[in-house]
Amino acid sequence: MSKIKNISIIILTYNSQQTLWPCLESITALDYPKDFIEILLLDNGSHDNTVQIIQQFGYEHISLPDFNLSELRNYGADMSTGDIVSFIDSDCVVSADWLTQVVKWFDDPTVGIVGNEYLLPRDATIFERNWYNKSNYGIKYNELIPAGNMAVKKEYFCQLGGFDNNLLTGEDDYILRKFRSAGFKTISDHRIRSVHLGNPKNLWEYFKKEIWYGLGMLGTLHLSQWDKPLIATIAFFLSFLLGCVFLIFYFVTASSYLIVPIACAFVCSLALPLLSALDRVYGKKRKGNPFFVMLIFIIFFMARVKSLFNIMCNNYRR
Repeated sequence: MSKIKNISIIILTYNSQQTLWPCLESITALDYPKDFIEILLLDNGSHDNTVQIIQQFGYEHISLPDFNLSELRNYGADMSTGDIVSFIDSDCVVSADWLTQVVKWFDDPTVGIVGNEYLLPRDATIFERNWYNKSNYGIKYNELIPAGNMAVKKEYFCQLGGFDNNLLTGEDDYILRKFRSAGFKTISDHRIRSVHLGNPKNLWEYFKKEIWYGLGMLGTLHLSQWDKPLIATIAFFLSFLLGCVFLIFYFVTASSYLIVPIACAFVCSLALPLLSALDRVYGKKRKGNPFFVMLIFIIFFMARVKSLFNIMCNNYRR
């Protein structure tokens, strides 16, 4: 049995009145010894009933309206007193044994980060079931662990410098790569359960969220030059742009020689989402209709192209 360790839970909130109550209920119901839990609530400047809900549960909070996500997480980790720092977002509901499952991994000194992909809510939409219904089962290494269901050993976190404060998004991918580069294991364990209530519910919500999330896509280039989503996004944009250019010349010149280049360019732009969908459904064994998943990938690439334009124009919006 694992030795009981002091754990700090850092909860980030922002206009979370729709999801904060079940989140805090799940934290209150944890089966871990209460004397070994520290709870830090960091509010990003909410202007709804978030603060009132926090007060109803009897918790204190710190308001940090001008901080980005990385800064909030780093601030919470710096304030924390636990040996382990667990991060949870206010739109998540954790299982009663959440910390019990987390703490066992840190008996191994080679483990730096543990967590798991989010589970779906019971009332998940068709979009959620096709995109977020992932194969969460088993113990996996080198998987993406969302920062909203992540625990780190504080000693290693401080040693490596934590999250990159310059990143608006993508802080989870960044810190996972940093820990792996330093030789630490990052473990995704299906028993570390957290239901995410804040998923986009349809394609339009997903498109808007990916535009924002894509603002951090350049943040890990200094850790790895082979960022597959970035490379695929650029390839998608260039092939689609080339097809549009050929199409314009075709209408201007009416040259039949342009038909083949037009077809090739647009086929290439569609091949990327198709291959990505097939890899996701059949390669990675993630649940979803391949054609629907292909459509989602088209939306994904379109959103990421918009993100690149926003980055170049410094058009950052919350």
